[in-house]
Amino acid sequence: MRLLGENEPITYQDKDYDVYIEQKRKAMSQAYGNNWNPYLRAKVLTYLQCNTMEEAILKYQEDFVVFAPDMKGKLSIQMASVCFPSGWDPVSKVNKSFAEIHEPVADNEMLIKAADHIATMITQKGPFTRSVWTVTNSPHLIMARIDNHKSWTQESLNDMWYRAERQVTVPLHDFALFFIRTYIVPLSSLNTDKIKESMNTMTDEVLSYKDLHYVKGVLNQ
Repeated sequence: MRLLGENEPITYQDKDYDVYIEQKRKAMSQAYGNNWNPYLRAKVLTYLQCNTMEEAILKYQEDFVVFAPDMKGKLSIQMASVCFPSGWDPVSKVNKSFAEIHEPVADNEMLIKAADHIATMITQKGPFTRSVWTVTNSPHLIMARIDNHKSWTQESLNDMWYRAERQVTVPLHDFALFFIRTYIVPLSSLNTDKIKESMNTMTDEVLSYKDLHYVKGVLNQ
């Protein structure tokens, strides 16, 4: 995680805007709800310059999550509009703290220890940005299943897709807005030597968590 550069935008709108918005319309039943905290919703809409949550969801290519204090003052996900989750269930993360959200992540010891500090920091400092990635056999923004993709069988390099997220946190006093922009490109269009090198440094636990053992084998052939 690093500070967002002075000239780096918080959100992007590019040539694929219409494609993203159309896909969001298909996922609206999973992303939109009327039971969000009215006070928090009003603050989020003011920042996003929208009148309704539906308008906000369909205005941005990014998904977004809101970290805010719960009834006990613990920072946790209180609102979520996530149409393109990469292997996780947004509904199951509501009301969970930063540490609880990352509990299933492999090799998470340092992250869990720093979780409370990170959660507080992103509400007071930033914006920050980070990137995460995986490889999947689905070319779709909306995953067919919540567990990332169907099981690997005999896919070749041409059947693999690089799926990355650009994540940006925006501090808004006592809460933080967390933008998630998902990108999907054919793995064969990238420098696979760097991706192979990265996989070769991953522990077995991380490879299992990301379901990348098969991909690592293909890239090392």
